[in-house]
Amino acid sequence: MYTCFQLFMSTRQHGTLFLTLLNLMMHSNLPELNCQADIEYCRDVLGLDKPDHEVAKKLFKELFASYKKQWMTNLNFWCHRLNKAIDMRISTKS
Repeated sequence: MYTCFQLFMSTRQHGTLFLTLLNLMMHSNLPELNCQADIEYCRDVLGLDKPDHEVAKKLFKELFASYKKQWMTNLNFWCHRLNKAIDMRISTKS
C-alpha cells in the first residue's frame, strides 16, 4: 500500500507535466481519453489544488476501502474462471 502511496504522490508532484502529456495524448484515439472532461477528471483525482495532507488522507481512505473489498474481487474472478471451465467442458462434449 505504501508503494501505491509513493507512486501517487510522485505523480502528483509532477502533476502539471502528467496533465500536459495527457493533453498531448488526447488525439491518439484512446477510448478512455477522448475529451477535456477526461483530463479534468485526472486533475481532480490528483487534487493539485489541495494540500498534500488532504490528498494523502483521501488516498489512504480509498486504498483501505479497496483492500476491504478484495475478497469480492477474488470471488468474482473465481466465478468467472469456473464459468469459463464449464463452458469449455460443454463445448468439448459437443
